[in-house]
Amino acid sequence: VGNSLGGYLVAATAARDARRLRGGGVVLLNATPFWGSTAVLPWKGVLPVPRLLRTALTGYWDFFRSEANITNILSLVYARKEALEADSHLIRSIREPS
Repeated sequence: VGNSLGGYLVAATAARDARRLRGGGVVLLNATPFWGSTAVLPWKGVLPVPRLLRTALTGYWDFFRSEANITNILSLVYARKEALEADSHLIRSIREPS
């Protein structure tokens, strides 16, 4: 089970070694920005996501998980921007499980 950043950790672990999963699955809580939008959409937030909505959000999701966007978000919290630029492994490891 992963909540917020813990969701990243669970997804990263599952992507690297699925044998480490107990119970055979992954549960992510608050792992995407879409769940907060269900009050506006004709969707109750249950899976599977309707095809039309999934298609509409695919472009947004591709941008959201792009290396450029991840770099931009991390730059908001890095005091030394040059350290972020030198650490492409961090950006790839965040993007990989998504």
